[in-house]
Amino acid sequence: MDVVEAVVYHCFQNLVTATALQELYSVHYQSQAIKQKLNEFDKLLEKKNNKVFTMLSQQNISSFFYAFRWFNLLFAQEYDLPDLLVIWDALLAHQPNLIEYAFYIGLCQIKDVESKLLSTNSSANISLLQNLDPSRNQIILRNAKKLWVKDHRKEKF
Repeated sequence: MDVVEAVVYHCFQNLVTATALQELYSVHYQSQAIKQKLNEFDKLLEKKNNKVFTMLSQQNISSFFYAFRWFNLLFAQEYDLPDLLVIWDALLAHQPNLIEYAFYIGLCQIKDVESKLLSTNSSANISLLQNLDPSRNQIILRNAKKLWVKDHRKEKF
């Protein structure tokens, strides 16, 4: 078990240091790195789903309230381990763009609940975005893959 623990720790350390994931754990400069990463997500949301972005902005719902934990914990708070392993597999398959692909999963999670968002109730919207339906993970992953491929079709991997 000591060898397994050492290998897992080594893999986790490499994952954090080799990807933009490390920026979500920064405490330097009043967490400017975290704000910058979430700002990148906000710009992507604005570009891909301006209607929801505008509604959340008008309600002063920052992505920090709901999306920070998605990306910081790589969706571990939202999904049980069997579903989480499928999500992590998809994320790890998109190295070195792990966080960027996580943003696409986040976009599709928002799209999945878009019809339930209320234009007049910010607290209900925050609650909805913080309490996703874990049974929809396959649909969300399928949609994230389609959106990623559409946006990155011309890139060489």
